[in-house]
Amino acid sequence: MAAPLGSTILTLMTIIAGLMGTLFQPEIKGSIPFTWGLTLAGFGFWALATITGLAYFFRQEAVAKTRSELTQNLEQRIGQVQRVLRTIPPENFLDQYAAFHLAADIATQAAIEIPKGTAGRDAELGKAVRCCLTALAVLAKQFDGDREQAYAANMMVFYSRESLEANDSLREAVIDKAEFLKPELWGMEALAGVLHLAPAFSTTAVIGKEELQPETDVVDTACDPLIEPLTLPVLKSPESAERRRVLPGAPWVFSTGAPQDVIEDTQQFSAWCNKHADFDQQYINLIEGYFARNTQIRSFVSMPIIPMTGGTPVAAVSVHSANPGLLRGDADGRRLFRPMVAPFLNKIARLYQHLELGGTLERYDQIAPGDTGVAPSGPAD
Repeated sequence: MAAPLGSTILTLMTIIAGLMGTLFQPEIKGSIPFTWGLTLAGFGFWALATITGLAYFFRQEAVAKTRSELTQNLEQRIGQVQRVLRTIPPENFLDQYAAFHLAADIATQAAIEIPKGTAGRDAELGKAVRCCLTALAVLAKQFDGDREQAYAANMMVFYSRESLEANDSLREAVIDKAEFLKPELWGMEALAGVLHLAPAFSTTAVIGKEELQPETDVVDTACDPLIEPLTLPVLKSPESAERRRVLPGAPWVFSTGAPQDVIEDTQQFSAWCNKHADFDQQYINLIEGYFARNTQIRSFVSMPIIPMTGGTPVAAVSVHSANPGLLRGDADGRRLFRPMVAPFLNKIARLYQHLELGGTLERYDQIAPGDTGVAPSGPAD
């Protein structure tokens, strides 16, 4: 009825009803009150008037429905445009992305080509890892359009329970110093292994240093001065009755292979645990205490490092900010960021294949914050 033909018919019916009212005025008046003795003219007029009224009502209903559908479609289009605008990279982002990609590629290739056993090889590999981590931190910072806070990134390396049990010095370096591996909280039999963060695999997006010119500048690969060694448990069973049994971030993406995991505000961690996790209050208090001491970690995103040949993760990378709502605080931003940084994650995976981590963890832990390499190591025997 909202179509042009319907409107035309309704107009003609209205004209005919008006014409009948003019021509048959006495008959129409005489039909009131209505009786079985209606004249043909009176009956025809009132029947046509009733049909015309109903037609007008249904026409208005159709117009209102069409208008509602158009409004909904318009709102959906506006929402789509707003989401696209929110996920458009800031000015110069793509230029900086290309610059960091080139710098990370050069650093990665140069480190990998160093012959095994060469003095300083570990330092160059660690520096190349930090070059990629710096790119992640800077790109996240620029993606958020944040010019005030320093972002930081780090890599956590996995050690299986078997490797820890077979190496006394490694187990002592990892387990005995681990804040989140209290015997009363976790038994070794429940562990698949641990993720360990060494300062040598950390870096920051230094304020004022986010603009890179690869022709003249080098990537600042200094370690994060605020980071300290950290060990987190990785359980054999990451979920229990659809609730998480492992920590969010690096442990979760490592255990499940999820593309990424985001915590938008660490100050809301207790509420997150009550909703998603299967932790007791003692463990929640332990985690909240860690975030209370490390105020530079207000929000973070973690992504797994998967070997170039595929398979299960071997490490996990995290980027954190001192502000809540990393990656613009919405799902669209997170979905866009992960594919963009995939090349840097792949470079870290290549470098990981050449790192000699077993039994040498102390060389990565003992690095002074702000330094630019690992402790010296001589040629391999």
